Amino acid sequence: MLTINTRRVARLKGIPRPLNFLVSNGFTYHTARNLLAGKLRRVDLGDLERLCRIFQCEPHDLLDYTPSRNQPKGLPDHLA
Repeated sequence: MLTINTRRVARLKGIPRPLNFLVSNGFTYHTARNLLAGKLRRVDLGDLERLCRIFQCEPHDLLDYTPSRNQPKGLPDHLA
């Protein structure tokens, strides 16, 4: 499963009020709250790009990957 961890990135960047930060950078209150709570089921690539721009990071800094429990045996969980 992929998740966006904006709260962790905000903490690492020293942003004291991430909700206010996201709203002041163009996200709606509802979207910002869901981003911080990890409740978004999908994210638009434009929003992902905006997150990267405002946090001055790359997508891999925002995304966390946890392999599914029911992943078929024998398949690697990464490319390297």
